[in-house]
Amino acid sequence: MREYRRTLPEGAIPLLSDTVLDFLRLAGWPLLLVVTMLLGIDAGNWTRALPIVGIPLLPVLIGATLAARALRKRSGVRQYRLHRFAEANGLTYWPVSRPPRYPGMVLARPFPYEHRVHDRFLRRDGRPFDLGDYSWKRSNQRIEPTHRWGYVMIPLPTRLPHIVLDSRSNDSLWHPGLPDALDRDQRVSLEGDFDRHFTLYCPRGSERDALYLFTPDVMARFIDTASGLDVEIIDEYLLMYSPGGLVTTDPAAWEALMVTVDAVQEKVARWSRWRDATPAEETAAAGVASGARHSPRHVATRGRLTTHLHWWQIAIIAIAIIVVVLRLT
Repeated sequence: MREYRRTLPEGAIPLLSDTVLDFLRLAGWPLLLVVTMLLGIDAGNWTRALPIVGIPLLPVLIGATLAARALRKRSGVRQYRLHRFAEANGLTYWPVSRPPRYPGMVLARPFPYEHRVHDRFLRRDGRPFDLGDYSWKRSNQRIEPTHRWGYVMIPLPTRLPHIVLDSRSNDSLWHPGLPDALDRDQRVSLEGDFDRHFTLYCPRGSERDALYLFTPDVMARFIDTASGLDVEIIDEYLLMYSPGGLVTTDPAAWEALMVTVDAVQEKVARWSRWRDATPAEETAAAGVASGARHSPRHVATRGRLTTHLHWWQIAIIAIAIIVVVLRLT
């Protein structure tokens, strides 16, 4: 175990300074507030003050939990277990690697971003896939938080239009959604009640491809084993994303993930055979006849979905403008 830890490349083990900074970034001010409140409470008022103190204490506990998790990664035990798992299942494992050059709204991070992949797995034989935990942040910005996404890449036999399946269950205060906000007029309704769990987006004329891939059996599998995954199809790649990370040492979680990956790969293989046997004119006509509503002036060019700013990005821009105006007046 110790010998394996010494073989780990630079960057595979989290730096202690980064762990401390991440904790202070999340819990620094709340911790200072808790200490100040405790010092100002009389001995006889502790019971009444506990609910008030508990509010700022929550991010402190979250920060401590994340810091403890990062410290466990420094031991090398996690990397060693993942290495043994890869050997047992015929996978190639890298504790840390340069990011792959894939398109998409998560993995295509241009300059000035620093980005890397931790715990990357690659299967080359049979049905190949690439899986790992991807992180990025702006260069030379130590205070800015690091963004983390788990991903699975499945190669496709041919180019496809841009299709996104956005999970509703993984949207939260910490991860409000995918990095790019998609225009609502590109939505396509799924069969049954699956719209309660996922939102499907595709350009006009691509509805039949999207609905053939995400049929009720595939959607049911997603809800059962991978409801927190977003899916993006772009060019020759099918990408699945999970905010915060995807790689785990839990065997049950791995089994559920592999079941989902195998189901998607089987569906892609069937889709390829179906598309080869379907005339292009019939596919396009069926997409138009599917009844999906699109605004002509917002139709994506070259099969790409159109995007806009998130509400929180608009809020940041508005606040910045207000601050500048106030300073100038």
